[in-house]
Amino acid sequence: AIGNIAVAPSDSTRVYTSSFDAEIWMSTDSGTSFTKIYDAKTDNTLPYRTTLGLSVNPTNPNDIVVTIAGSGTGHLYRCANTRAISRVWTDMSGKGSTKLPDITASTVERDPFDPNNTVYVGTDVGVFMCTNFTTGGANGPTWTNATNPLGLPNAIVNHLQAVYSPTTG
Repeated sequence: AIGNIAVAPSDSTRVYTSSFDAEIWMSTDSGTSFTKIYDAKTDNTLPYRTTLGLSVNPTNPNDIVVTIAGSGTGHLYRCANTRAISRVWTDMSGKGSTKLPDITASTVERDPFDPNNTVYVGTDVGVFMCTNFTTGGANGPTWTNATNPLGLPNAIVNHLQAVYSPTTG
């Protein structure tokens, strides 16, 4: 069953879906046909878990990020080139004390003004933020709990949406 659908902001013919049975599909013709770009039954690059969230880079339709349910694994994976013959899925959950918590990550959203580096993830305990998503060092991206600074309660976050807002004074 399809869990999420995302249309690439920079290419409306590019559509991605993720499923509850750990499959990710891509269409390059506005959804007329789809190609499976990941299947946990045949590829063990990602954990065999439900893929819940899906985000397409607003400036690059080939760059996607998915969130993973459960515990005991990474919870955020990126494929920087979905058109590659051999797709590479990189765990972007971070390492050490600045990694995402080991809980379900339900949703992911890229910052519209800095989509390559600023990313928000909704989890079972609130929202986490990263400002070095693609430039993180040896430990990968650095995640911080953004729940309280954003004025949100510590609660399950199933959906995030970036909203463009003009800068004031």
